[in-house]
Amino acid sequence: MTEIQDTAAEQRTVVFHRRGTPRTATRLAVPLDEAAAMVGVSYNTLWRAVRDNQFPGVRIRDRIVIPIKAIDMLFDAATTTGELVDSAQWTAHWTASLTPGDAAA
Repeated sequence: MTEIQDTAAEQRTVVFHRRGTPRTATRLAVPLDEAAAMVGVSYNTLWRAVRDNQFPGVRIRDRIVIPIKAIDMLFDAATTTGELVDSAQWTAHWTASLTPGDAAA
């Protein structure tokens, strides 16, 4: 179990260089193709879900990234309940649970 957790943590760490010094940062999101591979669906399937607001995504100019937290939350819901979780219904429920006050806090 520790090996799996260590591998997941390593995959979520990115190394970048600033003034010649290597630094690390935790990735908050992954590109659409990486997220599709993580989830086990095709790029087009995940793209359609994001486009149709059936899965959370973030657009930065012409790039779309998927928050790793959203992937974790979706799969946590499935493993916690032990039931089939539909991503469109989960996203709608999650979005409805957010209030404008939550965004400001």
